[in-house]
Amino acid sequence: MYLSMWIFADWLKDYHPVIHIKDNSLTIDTIRLFSENTPMNHHTLYIGKAKDFFDSSENCVFCTHQNDQIILPTDDIGEILNKVLEAIDFYSRWNSEILELISGGCMIEDILKHSEQILKEPVFVLDSGQRLLAMSSQFDKGQVDTYWDELREYGSTNLDFILYFNQTYAKKLFQKHGIYLVEEKILPHKAYCYNFFLKGVWIGVTNLLVLNSALSQG
Repeated sequence: MYLSMWIFADWLKDYHPVIHIKDNSLTIDTIRLFSENTPMNHHTLYIGKAKDFFDSSENCVFCTHQNDQIILPTDDIGEILNKVLEAIDFYSRWNSEILELISGGCMIEDILKHSEQILKEPVFVLDSGQRLLAMSSQFDKGQVDTYWDELREYGSTNLDFILYFNQTYAKKLFQKHGIYLVEEKILPHKAYCYNFFLKGVWIGVTNLLVLNSALSQG
């Protein structure tokens, strides 16, 4: 699987990184110690000390990928390397376990349950009839909002809300591709969503609710 620089920035947050991330492409699958004699690879995160990249006496470690950099105010390159390897190991293991679950015919709630360390906010998945397919198991009734409680208890929100949503927002939102933030005040919380399509036809949506003030880019 591929990771992004923001994911590594999250894993390195205890080192108070200085972050310069513009591209944030989801293309990193390996890391290397930087060497000026080694050609740069599109899928590699390079780690080195400041003096390895340019003439500098600063005691800091650089993590760089394409046009993105994470600068860490430490000279312990071994510790940073091990931390980045931990991140790759964690996500690689999770990816392998998810693929194994899917190949074994698991349900969507099994995937959510196995992803709680990553998806720490409330998540729910709806089908094309806006009926519940799965939701995060770690959030019980009364912990999110009234719509969450309705989904958990009845497998759907109330009919008045569904009619209002379909008339006002559905046509616009359910045509979007990729991850998008719902800016409209539809639910009590902000939501990041991802639509599913089959042969160009919308068949469902995943919603991640933001209970805290903000999510990290990672």
